[in-house]
Amino acid sequence: MTTANDSKFSFSNNEFGLSMMLVAGVLVAVALIYLFVFSMASDGFGKNMQWVEQAEAASVVDRIRPVVSLDAMLNGESAADAPQVAVASARSPADLYNGACMACHAAGVAGAPLFGDKAAWEPRLAQGNDLLLTSVVQGKGAMPPKGGSTYSDEEIRSVIDYMLVEAGL
Repeated sequence: MTTANDSKFSFSNNEFGLSMMLVAGVLVAVALIYLFVFSMASDGFGKNMQWVEQAEAASVVDRIRPVVSLDAMLNGESAADAPQVAVASARSPADLYNGACMACHAAGVAGAPLFGDKAAWEPRLAQGNDLLLTSVVQGKGAMPPKGGSTYSDEEIRSVIDYMLVEAGL
């Protein structure tokens, strides 16, 4: 009695059969990828883009608005005369810390005082909050100015206060 495995012409044992199975597998994989991409594009992308366009339209206009108009410049006004717009940060000090400061202060990279280490932060606080702010804004040692971030001075002050509170100071 012979079995399918004993046969010389078994579909899975000859090169042509293996090649056909490979081609079929690749075609199925490509079809699944196309279906996945199409379902993502039709379900989420279009709806999300409409929401982004509606929600961000006003803020985009505010962000790209010139500081001073050409008419104002021709009339002798400068950017300093233009009304300043205060932008409130929507990010918490913890989010700001996690975004830029954690990379060094969580591990003590290049001598950075560890997050939550009271002994490391006490001598720095003894010199005053203003000096801490100046050190961060201008950079100190291996730390680049503003810790390599684009945070405002107010955001940096809030992160400093957050780190001091977490250190128990």
